[in-house]
Amino acid sequence: MKIIKDGKAYVQLKDLSFLISDSGFTIPKSVYVKSLYDVIHMTEHNKNKFFVFTDEEEIELIKKATCIADYDEIKGLSNEEFEELLSASSVELDHLREKKREAKKLMQFHSLSVAYKSEQYKITSCKEARAIKKVKLPKTNKNKLLDFTRKSR
Repeated sequence: MKIIKDGKAYVQLKDLSFLISDSGFTIPKSVYVKSLYDVIHMTEHNKNKFFVFTDEEEIELIKKATCIADYDEIKGLSNEEFEELLSASSVELDHLREKKREAKKLMQFHSLSVAYKSEQYKITSCKEARAIKKVKLPKTNKNKLLDFTRKSR
């Protein structure tokens, strides 16, 4: 899950890990330098903590990462709108699955596989964000792992 607020991008460590390793995005070196230690040492206990970015290039990367649910977008959806979002993602998964079967070149297959993984991740990320009623972000310095208040619906 990600939250873009007040010139900062907050992203959960598990989502940052996916973005770095499996999303196909070109990751700025600064993201690696600031977060790689925490990503490598991710555990069940800290995977839901937020990592904070304040650099404009890093914030833009997080904004463009559609595979990571934006909490502020998800929380405002009605149940019907949320189901439509999941349905559209499921249709996209079916489309990508079919294209993967028809891929003739290894590079094309790899590219489609990355897109497929990202769409799968998006569905999971949206469901997780939807299950959270309220997130209260603490005020802190940049590039730190943060706990957050989490209240389930």
